[in-house]
Amino acid sequence: MKKFRLTLPIGSLALMLAGLCGCASTPPPLAELARADTAIHLADQSDARTYAPVELDSAIMKLKQARAALVAEDFPVTRRLAEQAQVEAELAQAKVQSGRAQRSVQQLRESIRVLREEVSGVP
Repeated sequence: MKKFRLTLPIGSLALMLAGLCGCASTPPPLAELARADTAIHLADQSDARTYAPVELDSAIMKLKQARAALVAEDFPVTRRLAEQAQVEAELAQAKVQSGRAQRSVQQLRESIRVLREEVSGVP
């Protein structure tokens, strides 16, 4: 019985140390945070506030949550949120490109309509 009592705390201590070593060996996902920050900055500079405000705001919120998780040293959550923020920012950039392309198409259609009216002589 004494042997069991002595083994249990040593085993528990070994498991706790293994868990702590596992956490300590996981580096903070600083590269993921930097990529998310860059993607958000690019989206904001590319007029995402006009074409994709929901996606941009979501990306900013997720990056803030990722930074809070970093402070709490919850690196898996930090990584996940940073990656999600990056994806949201890239989606915002894609929506900006799509919106600009749609605007260009609309302008071209209007130009074609005006030219047709001029050629046909219809006021």
